[in-house]
Parts: sequence; structure tokens; C-alpha cells
Amino acid sequence: MGKKKLNEITKVSTAGDNDHIVMNTSEGSTVQIKKADLANAMADVMRVASNKKNGLMSSEEKGKSGSKHSTGPVLILNTSPLQLGKTISMSMFISYNRSGGARQNLYFVSVNRLSSSMIPEVLVKVLAGDYRVKVKYIYDETGNLTLFMEDSGYTMGTFVQLLNNPLDIKLTMSGFSGDLSNAYEAIVE
Repeated sequence: MGKKKLNEITKVSTAGDNDHIVMNTSEGSTVQIKKADLANAMADVMRVASNKKNGLMSSEEKGKSGSKHSTGPVLILNTSPLQLGKTISMSMFISYNRSGGARQNLYFVSVNRLSSSMIPEVLVKVLAGDYRVKVKYIYDETGNLTLFMEDSGYTMGTFVQLLNNPLDIKLTMSGFSGDLSNAYEAIVE
């Protein structure tokens, strides 16, 4: 088929086959290609984004940032019991605002747990705005740590960027409807 730009290839149909795409080349011939092969070919030629150029997110960056726009508590992360017996030391920025043009609030959050302890230490430093919406957490005897933003009573836009994450914990960024009765509030510095 030769090298063609994506806009030079017209998709004809999938003809009921969800694994292949039938296309016409600019010369008029018809080709069939597996969707996975097309995706891999495109990924091979697309560059990884950097501060100087646009592109795809690298696999190292996936799961390190996330956002959620919702009412109610926002689940930020939930570690698995597999991290039991490991030291957790991570940090993140949390930026949020309430709907209606309220100002942005920015927190720096540090999460630490010694390998010999089940009890985490969650510290918050307010960098901008106020601390009306609290950072809270729940931990249990299996080593799970659930970190979330409390319900502000408003629709809230929340953005989180992990900074230091040696255990490669992924952000969850979803609504949270779990039991909040045993939640602890983070310590404000």
C-alpha cells in the first residue's frame, strides 16, 4: 500500500467484521487491515508528548493524573492489599473548584505509611484558596488505603497530579459511595 497519510485513506465499511477495516487507498485499490495493526502502526509513528511537542502520553505517565467533575465525594485512589508490608510514600497536587465561578483551590498532599504500620499519615498543605473541602481517608487491616475528597454540597471539578509515586499506584478518580463513617480527616499543616 505504501506510506499514506491517514487523511488519504477513506474508510469504506467494517462489513460486519469488527476486527478489520476495509479502506480505499488514494490510488483506488481496496485494502483490508486489522484494527489492532492499524492502531499499532499509528502508535509507532506518533511521538510521545513532551514539554516541547505534542503527542501521545507515555506509558510511564498513564494513571498519574486524572480529573472528575461531579457532585458527592470524589474517590482519588484506592491502594490494594498487595501493598501490605510496604512503605507508602507519595505526594500529589489536588486542584478543585466548585461550580458557579468559585475560585480555584490547590492542595499539596503527602501520604506516608511505614512498612511496620497499618496506619497512614495523610498531610495537606493549602497552597491557594481555602480548606472548605476536606481530604479524607479510610484504611483497614488488609492494607487498603482509600483517599477521597469529601462532598462539598456543590458540583465540583477536581484535578489530581501524582508527583512522587514509587509503588506505581494509579489514580481512580470516580464518584465514591462507600461507607464514610470510619473516615479520618487529613492533617492540615
